[in-house]
Amino acid sequence: MQFKVPQDVQRADKILGPLTVRGFLTALGGGALAYIAYLTLNASTWPFVAIIIISLTAALIFLRIHDMSFTQYLFSLLIYVFRPQRRLWVQHAGDISIPLSYQPELAVKKAEKVEEKAQKTIAALAEELAAAEAKEKERFKEVGKPSTPRASLATIVKPATTPAKPATTGKV
Repeated sequence: MQFKVPQDVQRADKILGPLTVRGFLTALGGGALAYIAYLTLNASTWPFVAIIIISLTAALIFLRIHDMSFTQYLFSLLIYVFRPQRRLWVQHAGDISIPLSYQPELAVKKAEKVEEKAQKTIAALAEELAAAEAKEKERFKEVGKPSTPRASLATIVKPATTPAKPATTGKV
């Protein structure tokens, strides 16, 4: 026994010409609103109201803008109008986290090794600094002042005791 397999299951079924169930119900609703306008309004105003209702109903059923139905387009337009359009950049507004699943294990291991090496280096430098500071304190205790005397400006630049004689050329 042969069965017919549906090809395009995303497209709605057409029930009356180009109308789907939703389009047909929309047309019925628009027609009902136009008929209510005919019954309730006077003869000079109901045609204008009916034209607006029928035009809007036809647009809702048949009109497509940028490959969107008119209802989707209207909702997108309303969201665009009523949501704020100004975007403000705030520094450090939130933390950006990268899941660990995106980081390769090798990079994580390398980063751990680098950090471990940096910690060892920092610890070694701190020990060297502490040892040098202890030696310096010990030296100050023994002598009471630094081992290398600091020269003052007066000892570096000695004033001349005799004034310099001007050079003579031999001509008078």
